Amino acid sequence: MKTLPGLIFPGDTPGTFCFVPDSCLKDGHPDTAAYCVQRWHRRNHRLNLGKSVGQSLMPLEGSAAISIEAVPREFIDFLLWELSHRT
Repeated sequence: MKTLPGLIFPGDTPGTFCFVPDSCLKDGHPDTAAYCVQRWHRRNHRLNLGKSVGQSLMPLEGSAAISIEAVPREFIDFLLWELSHRT
């Protein structure tokens, strides 16, 4: 399985989460431009099972990364599936 280092942040829609890979982090915070260019706004929208609004999901501005223990197992399972199917 492929792995990708990164952090998880709360999403900008309550009850959602965003995985932000290291390549989209700047000083420990999401780099919005890189996050969008790498299409993580769309991937995270899909990973949240219809809990997000619209067609994209952004990390909540100004929020700190959260521990994996605080993230629902369902999100982690979908994230692992997404990472294992990356090209």
